[in-house]
Amino acid sequence: MNENREVVTKESTNTPARKGIFQASYLVYYVLGLLEASLLLRLVFKLLGANPGSGFVDWIYSMTGVLIAPFTSIFPVATTHGVVTTSVLEPATIVAIIVYALIAWAISALIKTLVVGRD
Repeated sequence: MNENREVVTKESTNTPARKGIFQASYLVYYVLGLLEASLLLRLVFKLLGANPGSGFVDWIYSMTGVLIAPFTSIFPVATTHGVVTTSVLEPATIVAIIVYALIAWAISALIKTLVVGRD
């Protein structure tokens, strides 16, 4: 018995709204990547005792100083004086890296929820 069966296909998953979700999420994570990279540079420069008189190092410090400002008083700064350089561990930078990653994840999840909830 061969019955004629009609095949019902689901709506395409590549709707414009879904494409918008991915584009918005990529944008959020791209911005997060730039922030995280600059914060990681700051952390490494401080740990290795980079010369703050250098133009690039000074630019990274001034740009990321604003990003770590809300977290500076959570933990004390650890300093080690060497023969040539002074190594500084700023826990505020590590906290900022974690907090900004969580914020980016939350924004991306919110975008997905709002757009998917609309479908």
